[in-house]
Amino acid sequence: MAQQMPSARADVARSRRRAVRLIAGRLAAQREQLARRVVDRSRQEIADYRAPSDPQLLDDLFSAALEHIDALVLCLQSDEPVADEYLGRVREVAARRVHQGVPLEGFLSATRLWTFVCWYAALGVTRIDFPGEREAALDIATTVMTLGDRIMTVATHAYLDEVTDRGLLRRDLLDALLTANGDGNYSLRIARRLHLKLEENYVVVVVRGEGIEVEQAREQPPDAASRLDRLVAQTRREVRPSAGSLLTGMRNGDLVVLYPAASPADLDAVRNDCERLAGAIASGVSIGISGWQQGRGTLGVAYAEAKEAAAIAERLGISRRAVGLDEVLIDQMVASSASAARILENVLAPLLAYDAARQAALVPTLRAYLAARFNLTKAAEMLYVNPNTVVYRLQRIKALTGRDTHDLDDLVVLYLALKLDASR
Repeated sequence: MAQQMPSARADVARSRRRAVRLIAGRLAAQREQLARRVVDRSRQEIADYRAPSDPQLLDDLFSAALEHIDALVLCLQSDEPVADEYLGRVREVAARRVHQGVPLEGFLSATRLWTFVCWYAALGVTRIDFPGEREAALDIATTVMTLGDRIMTVATHAYLDEVTDRGLLRRDLLDALLTANGDGNYSLRIARRLHLKLEENYVVVVVRGEGIEVEQAREQPPDAASRLDRLVAQTRREVRPSAGSLLTGMRNGDLVVLYPAASPADLDAVRNDCERLAGAIASGVSIGISGWQQGRGTLGVAYAEAKEAAAIAERLGISRRAVGLDEVLIDQMVASSASAARILENVLAPLLAYDAARQAALVPTLRAYLAARFNLTKAAEMLYVNPNTVVYRLQRIKALTGRDTHDLDDLVVLYLALKLDASR
């Protein structure tokens, strides 16, 4: 008898394994039906899947559910753990959910739903009146729950790696785009793996200052992390390209935004969005904008331009407005020379004194005239006055400063004086 007991236990174990394989085969026959059930329940029970912004999300969810079911069936039939290749695809799916606008909790809820659907399906195809299958159902429950936990663990790490805890672009892709690799195969391979579509042309925006001083999200104190969260959320809310996807990431302590721009004509839209952002964020934040460059291979040049503009704006205390390098270079040159600053202050001083003493508007008139590109009618419309009034005020400006608004050299001096005054 003692010699027969191990053999009897082995027979029972073999019988349970056969029963597990039979049940796995029945699950495999229902794979598409089960995957569809996961999608339907996700739409019903998870808000993020009810009306997704990405039209591919539900198809993607169906494909992922099919792959999970196939992995489960393979585990049950082979009695082997899931392959690393499969877990790699789980990581890719989790990273993709970031760019499909699905929060981590929504993604994990869909995974839990898959676990429940598979478990109840396994119960449904188990013949409870057969003792071998009744016991096998317990083994299957353990495998389903273990696999579900493994998927959620792997996916959570991949999701958080993708967003670096802030919903930001992965560092390797951002670095590739902003270096010589930007137009090469390396960045395209990374983007393809994340199911991201890269545009051909971008304008680069660099946001620098309070709330984004520390680059590594996991190293930030809680209050700094919260400020960065708010800044990223504001950026995505205010900066909305009409075509293509906005890409945001952290690099060298700056928030870097890649704004799709098909042509130089799109620069106006970029500036308008960035002006709106500048008005919405804290006064201690500076925003630099690059010019338009042709092709992703020029993103490094555009990034350097925007970064220098943001750095100069920060040094000069320029905030609440977005600036290009061509604008702040003038501010930098003016502010760096004490003699030039003194001369320019002396040019504007009589106009400021005249306005203060007489409740006049010579300085606003000069600003409007320059903003209207020397068009008297447009300047008058901006000031809500008659064009003749603008002519009279320009004559007063000449009388008080000795600078003629019809002379190019004098106009440059007046323009620089206004720039210096605006930066203070």
